[in-house]
Amino acid sequence: MEVLRDTAKALFSNYQKSTSNRTKLIDLFIIFNLTLAAIQYFYMKIAGNFPYNAFLAGFFCTLGTATLTSCLRMTIETKKANTSEEKAFIEYMALCLLLYLVVLNYLG
Repeated sequence: MEVLRDTAKALFSNYQKSTSNRTKLIDLFIIFNLTLAAIQYFYMKIAGNFPYNAFLAGFFCTLGTATLTSCLRMTIETKKANTSEEKAFIEYMALCLLLYLVVLNYLG
């Protein structure tokens, strides 16, 4: 058990040292979206799913945003990609807008 704790401490300290603040902010946003998805799921299990399309729209919106944000993180962090950070962010914003329009259309 102590080996697991030491490994987690080493992993966390390496993450703190080697990761830029921008990437940490992106990771925090991904965790926030996944937490929102979990809260929505447990709320649906406890309170019921009367407007089921509203639950699905919110759930897919949070999961889709987390997925798109993780793709943005991978694009920014890879040095092999021949795309600039500005282009990656513009693509991210366009895809988020498309996702939100699809979710809005699903709501009716």
